[in-house]
Amino acid sequence: MSNPEAIETQVANEPMSSLAGAQPVPPGAASQVATLTVEEVAGLNRMLQAAVDNFTAQGKINDQVVSRLLGVEKQLKDLDARVNQSLQKGVQERLPVYLGNNLVLCRILDTFLMYLNTRDTLLTPRLLANGCWQPAQTRVFSQLVKRGMRVVEVGAETGYFTLLAAAGAGPEGQVTAFEPEPRNFELLNLNLQVNGLSERVRTLTAAPSRKRGAGRTENRRKPGAASQRAPGAIAPLDELAASSADVLKLSAGGREPESFAGMNALLERSPHLTVMMEFVPSLLQRNENSPEDFLRSLRGAGFQIRAMTPQATVRPASDEALLGAAASTLLLSRS
Repeated sequence: MSNPEAIETQVANEPMSSLAGAQPVPPGAASQVATLTVEEVAGLNRMLQAAVDNFTAQGKINDQVVSRLLGVEKQLKDLDARVNQSLQKGVQERLPVYLGNNLVLCRILDTFLMYLNTRDTLLTPRLLANGCWQPAQTRVFSQLVKRGMRVVEVGAETGYFTLLAAAGAGPEGQVTAFEPEPRNFELLNLNLQVNGLSERVRTLTAAPSRKRGAGRTENRRKPGAASQRAPGAIAPLDELAASSADVLKLSAGGREPESFAGMNALLERSPHLTVMMEFVPSLLQRNENSPEDFLRSLRGAGFQIRAMTPQATVRPASDEALLGAAASTLLLSRS
């Protein structure tokens, strides 16, 4: 390697003619050029390398910090999920709860709270075991009721389908529910209240029929249902329900023809009405109603009659098939 002092001497003794065309060098510049020795340059290189190494190490530390923070965030999210799951599981494990006086509180459809009568050996056991009643009808009815609709329910019982109607129709809709039995009517209102849906539903103890009057109603739905006779008002549905309806659910224990006889004006005001109705020939006959005549009257009123399947589908049904079945759920429409 060349000696810096020799280079300095050579430059200083170089004739000016050999530097023709070069820029003038200020006095003392040559001495400034030679101020850095090889050792000093090497020291600067070492400092620069140390700075690079330090920057690289700091970057690795930052990456480790970020990785650890992300790990902590994931642990917090997992903890929050476990806490929520534990809380939900705790609520589910505490239900159903027997409250005394033949009353039990349970959760249905993973959504609603519902008070049930433990003396009812038909509806109550299935809701306690499965959280659902009549799965096919539940699915179809939930699909029928849209936001803002007017729904009328005859035979609301303790409010299973009433809750579905109130939730489906929303605050813009209107639901009218009829239940003549005092115990059922009490539970119906309790179930609406505990779910915050009371303001959406108008409940009445009257039994829709063909004429106005006073009488006694009796639960004759099916064996196993809690049954009691109860005094109550009897009046045509035209006088009790809203001016029109989009959906009518009818479960009158064999008195469906009497309900239809008192709703002529409602039918006229509701050209697109859809009716979900129980059709049980034995109950109709027990209440001195002819199943054959009832089907003919429905078709004469312009209704298309379809029967619901266990798979929650509907298909056209002949009178012969309906009369030969022990029970059917019908879907009636005129549109």
